Amino acid sequence: MKTRFSSEGGLQASNQTLVSCKAGQRIQINSMYMCNPHSSTIAIEVYHVPDGADPGLGHALYDTTLAIGGTTTTDAVIYMNPGDRIVAIAATADHVIITIYAEVTDTRRE
Repeated sequence: MKTRFSSEGGLQASNQTLVSCKAGQRIQINSMYMCNPHSSTIAIEVYHVPDGADPGLGHALYDTTLAIGGTTTTDAVIYMNPGDRIVAIAATADHVIITIYAEVTDTRRE
Protein backbone atom coordinates (compact mmCIF):
# COMPACT_ATOMS: atom_id res chain seq x y z
CA MET A 1 0.00 0.00 0.00
CA LYS A 2 1.41 3.41 -0.96
CA THR A 3 1.76 5.65 2.08
CA ARG A 4 2.94 9.17 2.90
CA PHE A 5 4.73 10.00 6.16
CA SER A 6 5.34 13.60 7.20
CA SER A 7 6.81 15.74 9.97
CA GLU A 8 3.45 17.46 10.43
CA GLY A 9 3.91 20.88 12.03
CA GLY A 10 7.66 20.85 11.43
CA LEU A 11 10.58 18.73 12.52
CA GLN A 12 11.48 18.83 16.23
CA ALA A 13 14.79 19.80 17.86
CA SER A 14 15.01 16.34 19.45
CA ASN A 15 14.99 12.91 17.83
CA GLN A 16 11.64 12.46 16.10
CA THR A 17 10.56 9.13 14.61
CA LEU A 18 9.00 9.77 11.20
CA VAL A 19 8.60 6.15 10.06
CA SER A 20 8.47 3.00 12.17
CA CYS A 21 8.35 -0.44 10.57
CA LYS A 22 6.08 -2.63 12.69
CA ALA A 23 6.15 -6.39 13.16
CA GLY A 24 4.75 -8.13 10.09
CA GLN A 25 5.67 -5.24 7.78
CA ARG A 26 8.30 -4.32 5.25
CA ILE A 27 8.64 -0.73 4.09
CA GLN A 28 10.28 0.49 0.91
CA ILE A 29 10.92 4.23 0.96
CA ASN A 30 10.91 5.54 -2.59
CA SER A 31 11.50 9.25 -2.08
CA MET A 32 12.10 11.85 0.60
CA TYR A 33 11.51 15.62 0.32
CA MET A 34 12.90 18.14 2.79
CA CYS A 35 12.14 21.86 2.77
CA ASN A 36 12.95 24.85 4.95
CA PRO A 37 10.33 27.61 4.59
CA HIS A 38 11.88 29.42 7.59
CA SER A 39 13.83 32.70 7.39
CA SER A 40 17.15 31.18 8.48
CA THR A 41 19.40 28.29 7.54
CA ILE A 42 18.67 25.11 9.52
CA ALA A 43 20.87 22.04 10.07
CA ILE A 44 19.11 18.66 9.93
CA GLU A 45 20.07 15.04 10.48
CA VAL A 46 18.14 12.01 9.19
CA TYR A 47 18.91 8.43 10.26
CA HIS A 48 17.85 4.91 9.22
CA VAL A 49 18.00 3.24 12.63
CA PRO A 50 17.99 -0.59 12.72
CA ASP A 51 15.95 -2.46 15.30
CA GLY A 52 17.52 -2.15 18.74
CA ALA A 53 19.97 0.62 17.75
CA ASP A 54 20.12 4.34 18.51
CA PRO A 55 20.48 7.19 16.00
CA GLY A 56 24.13 7.92 15.32
CA LEU A 57 26.69 8.60 12.61
CA GLY A 58 26.81 4.95 11.59
CA HIS A 59 23.14 5.18 10.61
CA ALA A 60 23.10 8.67 9.04
CA LEU A 61 21.30 9.17 5.74
CA TYR A 62 21.66 12.97 5.79
CA ASP A 63 23.66 15.42 7.87
CA THR A 64 23.12 18.65 6.01
CA THR A 65 22.03 22.26 6.18
CA LEU A 66 18.99 23.59 4.36
CA ALA A 67 19.29 27.18 3.18
CA ILE A 68 16.55 29.77 3.64
CA GLY A 69 13.67 28.53 1.47
CA GLY A 70 15.85 25.56 0.49
CA THR A 71 14.69 22.11 -0.55
CA THR A 72 16.36 18.81 -1.20
CA THR A 73 14.98 15.54 -2.51
CA THR A 74 16.15 12.01 -2.93
CA ASP A 75 14.85 9.10 -4.91
CA ALA A 76 17.23 6.66 -3.23
CA VAL A 77 15.36 3.50 -2.26
CA ILE A 78 15.60 2.56 1.43
CA TYR A 79 14.42 -0.84 2.64
CA MET A 80 13.15 -1.18 6.20
CA ASN A 81 12.62 -4.34 8.23
CA PRO A 82 10.47 -4.77 11.35
CA GLY A 83 11.80 -2.58 14.18
CA ASP A 84 13.65 -0.19 11.86
CA ARG A 85 12.94 3.55 12.14
CA ILE A 86 13.58 6.73 10.21
CA VAL A 87 14.53 9.34 12.82
CA ALA A 88 15.25 13.02 12.19
CA ILE A 89 16.26 16.08 14.18
CA ALA A 90 16.52 19.78 13.29
CA ALA A 91 18.69 22.45 14.89
CA THR A 92 15.60 24.69 15.12
CA ALA A 93 12.22 23.15 15.92
CA ASP A 94 8.96 23.50 13.98
CA HIS A 95 10.34 24.76 10.66
CA VAL A 96 11.75 21.97 8.46
CA ILE A 97 9.17 19.77 6.78
CA ILE A 98 10.06 16.25 5.67
CA THR A 99 7.69 14.19 3.55
CA ILE A 100 8.43 10.54 2.83
CA TYR A 101 6.70 8.44 0.17
CA ALA A 102 6.81 4.69 0.71
CA GLU A 103 5.19 1.35 0.03
CA VAL A 104 4.17 -0.68 3.07
CA THR A 105 3.82 -4.45 2.67
CA ASP A 106 2.01 -6.65 5.17
CA THR A 107 4.25 -9.73 5.26
CA ARG A 108 1.59 -11.74 7.10
CA ARG A 109 -0.40 -11.82 3.84
CA GLU A 110 2.44 -12.93 1.58
